[in-house]
Amino acid sequence: MPAIPEKVFLDCLRAYMEMEAESVPREPDHSLYIRPLLIARDELIKIARSKKYTFYIMSAIAGSYFAGGVARGARVLVNRTFVRSVAGGLGEVKTAGNYAASLLAQTYAENYKCDQVLYLDALKHEFVDELGGMNFFVVRNGELITPNLNGAILAGVTRRSILDLAPTLGFKGKEQPLSFTEILQDLESGRITEAFACGTAAVIHPIGEFAVQDKTDGPVKTIKLPEARPVAFKFLDTLQAVQRGAVKAPGDWLFR
Repeated sequence: MPAIPEKVFLDCLRAYMEMEAESVPREPDHSLYIRPLLIARDELIKIARSKKYTFYIMSAIAGSYFAGGVARGARVLVNRTFVRSVAGGLGEVKTAGNYAASLLAQTYAENYKCDQVLYLDALKHEFVDELGGMNFFVVRNGELITPNLNGAILAGVTRRSILDLAPTLGFKGKEQPLSFTEILQDLESGRITEAFACGTAAVIHPIGEFAVQDKTDGPVKTIKLPEARPVAFKFLDTLQAVQRGAVKAPGDWLFR
């Protein structure tokens, strides 16, 4: 697909927002979710690259991503047999196919009253990648850690924003491989005190418990996380304040 020039993108976005300004909600925990789209539009069926593409901007008013809002920690399934993406595939890009790969596992997870699925790597089924539509963080020994970009993880804007904000809020942000076995051990020992998901729609949402299953239809073990989530809420409050203009944004994050 061709890249949209930055000036064209920003000019289109400004024109769109002038048209939709009255749609921006003022209610807390609500926003106008903006999604740019690039779609192939050749009028024939083939297995080949399209010669024509259409660029759109669409939006929708969004509330809390999870039922019960951020006050309720999400219940997240970790099943070692599910694979969302592999390095070299579509995991690191925002394509429809990327999300389609997560829908079967998500339907399965809902049978266990889970809100989302946390995927492990495709080869060893051990190292954390991300959730079906969100990046993943833990707070371990006071440090903020997220899996390093490995070709199967989306380089999310909210993920990058959290890493950029970390030093300003007194935290060290780190990108490194995260073994899920070690996460469970660190939760038991108290080294990990929080885990949360982040994304454009979800912003930041704490994880309240993991439902762990080694293989499909095997027994499910529930691992509860601490109920106190000060780090997740601190970053959530700061990021939302930046987005609404109540706190000065770093660098060139925002423009009118």
